[in-house]
Amino acid sequence: MELNERHPDTERELDAALRRAVSPPPLPAHFRARLLTRLASTPVGTEVTDAVRASLEQDWRRAQRALERESVRLRWQTLVLVIGGAFTAGAVTVAIMPWVATHYGTQWSRWVPIAVASLGLLASGWVRRPPEID
Repeated sequence: MELNERHPDTERELDAALRRAVSPPPLPAHFRARLLTRLASTPVGTEVTDAVRASLEQDWRRAQRALERESVRLRWQTLVLVIGGAFTAGAVTVAIMPWVATHYGTQWSRWVPIAVASLGLLASGWVRRPPEID
C-alpha cells in the first residue's frame, strides 16, 4: 500500500524534494565492479538457503530450549514461594491468634488470617523482584 494512495502526485513531489535536498553519498572507487565480482563468485542455489535455514532452525531450537528451561525454573520458584508463603502465614496466624483474642476479643480474630495473608502477599513482592526482560 502506498503512503499517499489517494494523492500519488503528492508522493512524487515529496520524492523529488527529497532528491533535491539530500544527495546520495559518493560510492568508493570501483564499487560496481567489486559488487558484480562478489555476486558472480557467490554460489546461488539451494546450498546457501539450506545452510541458512539449518542455522536458523538450530538457533530457534536453542532459543526454545532456553525459554522452556526458564519457564520451568519460574514455575518451581513460584510454587516454592506460594507454599512458603502459605506455611508462614499459617504459622504466624496460629502464633498471633491467642494474643489477639485476649487483647482485642474474639470479633477481631477472624481478621487475623486475612491481615497475615495480605501482609504475606505484600512481602512476597518485596522479597525478590523478577528479572527484567530485555
